[in-house]
Amino acid sequence: MKSDTQLRRDVEEELAIEPTVDAAAIGVAAEDGIVTLSGARRELFRKTGSGAVCRPSCWVSAPS
Repeated sequence: MKSDTQLRRDVEEELAIEPTVDAAAIGVAAEDGIVTLSGARRELFRKTGSGAVCRPSCWVSAPS
């Protein structure tokens, strides 16, 4: 199992290489194996895009 630090880094790296996502506008936190993305997004496309990018690194629920 990955550490919280490694999970956070993996997600940040995936966000950074995805051209459809503004990685600088998305905060990434990990605690007890759960990754939380934060930040204000105006468009649902961008919200779901960031979640889709993170799925290869960890389980991500759909944004609300």
